[in-house]
Amino acid sequence: MTRFLFSATSRIAAIFMLVCFSSVSFAKGPASSIDTFDVPNATVTYATGINSAGQITGYYQDATGQQHGFLRARDGRITTFDVSGSTFTSPQAINQAGQITGNSDGHGFLRERDGTIITFDVPPAEGRVIYGTAVTAINPSGEVCGWVREAHLPMGPPVRARGFLRDVHGTFTAFSPTGFDFAYIYAMNPEGGMVGEFNALDGPWWPILSAFWDPRNGTVTVLWDLRGARFSAINPSGQITGECQRSCAIAIDPDGGRAFLRERDGAMTFFKVLNSTITSPVAINPAGQISGFYVDASYSYQGFLRESDGTIKTFDVPTSTSTYPTSINNAGDIAGWYSDASGKVRGFVRTH
Repeated sequence: MTRFLFSATSRIAAIFMLVCFSSVSFAKGPASSIDTFDVPNATVTYATGINSAGQITGYYQDATGQQHGFLRARDGRITTFDVSGSTFTSPQAINQAGQITGNSDGHGFLRERDGTIITFDVPPAEGRVIYGTAVTAINPSGEVCGWVREAHLPMGPPVRARGFLRDVHGTFTAFSPTGFDFAYIYAMNPEGGMVGEFNALDGPWWPILSAFWDPRNGTVTVLWDLRGARFSAINPSGQITGECQRSCAIAIDPDGGRAFLRERDGAMTFFKVLNSTITSPVAINPAGQISGFYVDASYSYQGFLRESDGTIKTFDVPTSTSTYPTSINNAGDIAGWYSDASGKVRGFVRTH
C-alpha cells in the first residue's frame, strides 16, 4: 500500500532546508566540441536522449509532417524507425543498453536493441478508461516510468493522472497519493526511485508539491511543499535537480527562475547562470554534472553545463538562434536541438 509521508516536521524541513549558495565561476564552452546533424530528408530534427555509448535518440518530421523516430550511433550513422501502424513516433529516452522508450498515438513503446518494438498502456483503475499513456524515462535495467491519464466511465471529466512504473517483466505499478488527483512522474534513477509533481482536482493547476516516489516500499516523500518547484532529473546517488518556476523559494528568489540541486540528505544548493532570467536544468549524470538551458535578457535560449564543483559553463551552437540541451550522459556529453537563422531545427551533440 502506498504511504504518504508528510508530517508537520517534514513540512518545516522542506521549507527550511540547509541552503547553500555556490561560489560559482562562469566560462564559455568551446564551439569546436559541438557537432550538428540532421536526419536525412528531415524538415526538423529533435534529439531527446544520449547514453554512455554516445548513441542519441529523438524524432524528426518529413516533408509531409509525419513524425518518426531515429537512433544515431557515435560514428554518425542514423537509423530511422516507426511504431508499426502509428501516425507518429516520439522517442523520449535511451538507456545504456540501447533500449529506447517513448510515445506513439497515445501509447507507450519500448524499442529493444535489436529493433523489436512493443507498445503498452497502463491498465486503467476500476471504473475508468485510459485517455493516454505518457512515457518520460527509462533506467539502465529497462524499467520505464511516466504517467497515465484516465477518465470515469462513460468517458468524460473529471480526468486524472497517475504516475506509473513498468518493470522489466511488463508489470505495472500505478499510483496517485491520497488526496491528489494528478501525479506526473518526470525522471527515474537505476533503483527505480522517481521524482514528479502532485496536484488536487480542486486546487490550483500550478503544481502544489513535488515528491520522491520509491516503488520498492510504496512510499511517497514530500520534497517541496511550495508552488512552482519542478524537479526534472535524478541520478543514482539520489541527487535531484530542477527549477523554481515561480516563487518556490520566496525568501531566496521572489521572482523564480533559479535552479537548484538537492542532495540525498536534503541539503539544497541554488544557482543561476549569470545575467539569466531563467535557469532550467533538464538532466543530471552520476557525477553530478547538470545540463540545461537558460534565457538571457534578450529572450535567447542557450545551453549550460554545471560541473560537480559548481562551475558553470555556457554554450550555444554556432550560428544558432536558440540552443536546447535535453540530456547528458555519464561522460558529460550533452545532446539536444537548436534552431538556426532560417528557423530550421537540427540536432547537436557537445562532447565534454
